[in-house]
Amino acid sequence: MAEWTDEERTYGYRVLEAILISSTTETEKQIPADRNLILSEVVSAVVEKIGGTPKKQSRDLSGLDPDYVAAIYTYLSGELAQNRTSLFPKIKNVIMKMAEPKSIDPDEPIWEQNICELYRLCTGDIRWNRDGREIGIIPLSWKSFAFKQSTTDYILNEFLPKLSEQERNDIMDIGKRMRKYISEDFIAQDLEKS
Repeated sequence: MAEWTDEERTYGYRVLEAILISSTTETEKQIPADRNLILSEVVSAVVEKIGGTPKKQSRDLSGLDPDYVAAIYTYLSGELAQNRTSLFPKIKNVIMKMAEPKSIDPDEPIWEQNICELYRLCTGDIRWNRDGREIGIIPLSWKSFAFKQSTTDYILNEFLPKLSEQERNDIMDIGKRMRKYISEDFIAQDLEKS
């Protein structure tokens, strides 16, 4: 797939925010800050939504490992190709684009590279910014995070209402399905809810 335009990246950023916000409840607002967990949780929720049986990727393939991202992408592509229940095409495309592995520069430290677009959306990138500064969805220094109320209000009251009903429903359903995977990850990773 080709690189995203700024407009496409902004849409992807907002979709990911909306999915993550939809995964929260009044009592469970925390989300793990680990990009691998977020990628796995989104993919598991998408697979469940389309009628597949989600499977967790091996923890042996975690960390900043391009093979982990490639395994998740291959799994997601295979599940989506089975066309059990469809996703709105724009949502399907943005999820695939988020999970797609990127080329890795062997001369650069792996931790400085965005292995897939979801990682870039999570942590920010100096080549793309919002409000004149580099910004990502998650704070890197925390093990878990919760969205600021202003972000939640923007997503719920401004972003989601502008989308088609099917886009909105797909985003919210993926988020709701993510909650159980988030809860499992908090227990499995022995994460504290900040």
